Amino acid sequence: MSVERLRGAARSFTGFVSTVCDSCEVVKTPFVLAVAAALLLAGCSSSPSASTAGSTPEIDTNTSASAARSDEPVGVSIGSSWNSMALVRDRAGYALVVDGTSDPDVFDARLTFQEEDGAVQESSFLTLRVTNPSTMRVQWPDGAERDGTLRLDPDARNAVALDLGPGCIATLPPDTSPDNCFFRPRAATDAPSAAATPTPSRAPAAPLPTADEAMGYLCSVGVDELPAVTSSSADPFAVAVLQTALTQIGYQPGEIDGRYGRVSKAAVRAFQTDAGLTVDALVGPQTWTRLQADACSIGEDPAG
Repeated sequence: MSVERLRGAARSFTGFVSTVCDSCEVVKTPFVLAVAAALLLAGCSSSPSASTAGSTPEIDTNTSASAARSDEPVGVSIGSSWNSMALVRDRAGYALVVDGTSDPDVFDARLTFQEEDGAVQESSFLTLRVTNPSTMRVQWPDGAERDGTLRLDPDARNAVALDLGPGCIATLPPDTSPDNCFFRPRAATDAPSAAATPTPSRAPAAPLPTADEAMGYLCSVGVDELPAVTSSSADPFAVAVLQTALTQIGYQPGEIDGRYGRVSKAAVRAFQTDAGLTVDALVGPQTWTRLQADACSIGEDPAG
């Protein structure tokens, strides 16, 4: 109610009292003045709110503060050296090296596969962008961005666990354990990490065989003469024979280079699966026997 309306009400009330109480002049004047004053005071106390509501919208200070906070960095710290749960458990798997950038919420990262002996077989470069204290966006080498998550310490400042999310599963080879996508900071008791300093290429101990030489050797010796191939430190000659034989029967062990790395292991696992053998990527008498039978029966023996 406006002040003018209240004043009008006071005047009307004065007239009403004059009509019904002409004979009580002594009481009328103080009583009317008191009521009119009360009405005016009530109008004054309520008019600022009405005026504010009618003319000036209120500012949502919480929204403004929230908008200001959105421009501030999340401020989460991500350590430099991480091991996947698979690497911790199996002594072979993926390691992650993280470096900060000029943006406190953006980190460059290198994902590498590490063998049991610490040799690094390959590297992929990622970008991690922290969006809030529990999530991040992971940019993969093909440019795709996928969600990932992180877990913080009780002080909510340092990451203590990283999950690279569905993009990791989609990017790594099909036979890779999902545990290679979950990371924890590298501990002193973990396998030595060579991720920061990849192992230089090793020269083979002996010249590698040609395809004909490899098949001739495989098809002319007994299984007990074929060296076991179980790790990246395996005999390069035997690995080259293995890679050649796998290629001969339609598998893809990668370049025939005498190195038993991730791609060659994946081809062995695929072969073992198809052959009904134990799938462990360990090439011993059973795998060699079946490989001899399959590879040496294709076409004419290249040894003549």
